[in-house]
Amino acid sequence: MPAATDLSRRTRQGFVAHHLPPWPLEQGAIKGLWARILLMHSFPVVGGDGQRRVSRLSGTGRAGHVAVLAAALLMLAGCGPKKGEWREVQWDETGLRFQVPCKPKESDKPITLGVLTVPMQMQSCHADGAMYAVASAPLPDLSQVDDALTHWRQSNLQAMGLMEEDGALPAGRTHVPTGALTVPGSLRVQGMGHDRVSDQALHVEALWFAAVRQQQPRIYYAVIYSAEPQPAAAKAFMDGIALP
Repeated sequence: MPAATDLSRRTRQGFVAHHLPPWPLEQGAIKGLWARILLMHSFPVVGGDGQRRVSRLSGTGRAGHVAVLAAALLMLAGCGPKKGEWREVQWDETGLRFQVPCKPKESDKPITLGVLTVPMQMQSCHADGAMYAVASAPLPDLSQVDDALTHWRQSNLQAMGLMEEDGALPAGRTHVPTGALTVPGSLRVQGMGHDRVSDQALHVEALWFAAVRQQQPRIYYAVIYSAEPQPAAAKAFMDGIALP
């Protein structure tokens, strides 16, 4: 079976492909697919008739498909070059400062949080077997922060397979970055996400928080994915997040 067809089939089945074999894809193709995933927009598939089509991600399944595709691409790209040199990034538009061991790329896409649709900006990169991402979205009113954070966290955790069997959110701990608002939804969660098709695990550590920047309420999300826990990298990443 052609690699593209097999990847398409297993992706539709919900296969978190961090154990896929390293198919010989060109770097240009990998980068193009990565860009589509970050934009949560579309990706190429090859049908059973051999015809190449574009599948668009939309609706409630988008978050899950994005998580699956991001994990798949991490493996297809060989988990990225080992950069290892941590750098500080000042994200002026959101007021966020963070540290990552790779050069992040920015993307944007509207997201729906309950009845609210807002523009989301994201910066992400991958190095040493892990993917790092930070995202932010503005809110019309400060009173919407708690509900928006709850919807965003629930959507993220469902996509990563970290929801409890009874549908409850996994227990997290309060984590309020420097300069962020002290709100109930400012939580840090870690755990092993589970892909039921492949019966494999993916370690996730994520953080949700909020702040007011130039009189504009904003919510934030930071996450590190890796096949195995990377506690030192996760600590450096999470501890480096601040709003000076």
